[in-house]
Amino acid sequence: MCEKVDWDQNADLVWDIVNKLYPPEGSYRFDVIGVELLGSNYERYLGKTIRVTARVLWWKTSREDAQGCGVYYTPKIRCGLHSRAMVAS
Repeated sequence: MCEKVDWDQNADLVWDIVNKLYPPEGSYRFDVIGVELLGSNYERYLGKTIRVTARVLWWKTSREDAQGCGVYYTPKIRCGLHSRAMVAS
């Protein structure tokens, strides 16, 4: 099931996480990682349901949940074809 996030209440947390991913604070170099690898991992991440309680962190993987939320990985070549078609029209 898709959950809605109250971005206003969580904005500072999200900002901290994102800032720690990129230089100068973070050491990740997303510019040298293939887009297919990033897309595949992102799709897998979106297919997980994560729950946190006072004592337990658990997750389950559900492709059906991800597809129910509209999560589908689109290969790079198909994205390029769609992009060119949209620009041409």
